[in-house]
Amino acid sequence: MAESFKLRIVSPRGLLYEDAEVSSLVAWGAEGKLEILPGHVRFITPLRIEEMRIRKGLGRRRQEERWAVSGGFLEVTPDLVTVTTTAAEAAEEIDVERARQTRERALAFLKNGEGEGIGLTRARWSLRRSEIRLRVSTWREAIEKEEKFR
Repeated sequence: MAESFKLRIVSPRGLLYEDAEVSSLVAWGAEGKLEILPGHVRFITPLRIEEMRIRKGLGRRRQEERWAVSGGFLEVTPDLVTVTTTAAEAAEEIDVERARQTRERALAFLKNGEGEGIGLTRARWSLRRSEIRLRVSTWREAIEKEEKFR
C-alpha cells in the first residue's frame, strides 16, 4: 500500500496547492468529518465551509497544514485527491483583520434583521467563512508561539 497520495486544491483562481507526498487529508463532507488515506476508494462528496487539514509524513516527522475552505467538492481516486472550491486559504495566507471585520459586518447585519432571502443567506455564509478563517489563523498563531519556545 502506498504511503502517500497526490493532493490538488483548485479554485477559479487556478491551482492553489499541489503536493504528491500527502499522507492524510481531514475534511468535512456532506455526511460529516472524514479522513482520506492513501489507496482510499473512489468517491465524490460536497464539502462544507470548514477547515481542512493536510498531513504529510508519519509519527514525529508528521507535518500538518490547515486551510479554510469555502465549500466545494472533494473527489477521491486511489492516488489523486482533488478539492474543487470557490475559495481556500492556507493558515499563513489569512488576513486576520479582514476576517474579523467581515465577521463583525455579518453579525451586525444579522442582528439588525436587515434584508431577507438571499441577503440573509449571504450574511450567514459570510459569517461562517469568517469564523472558519479566524479559527484556522488562530491555530497558526498558536504554532508560531510554540515554535518560539523550542
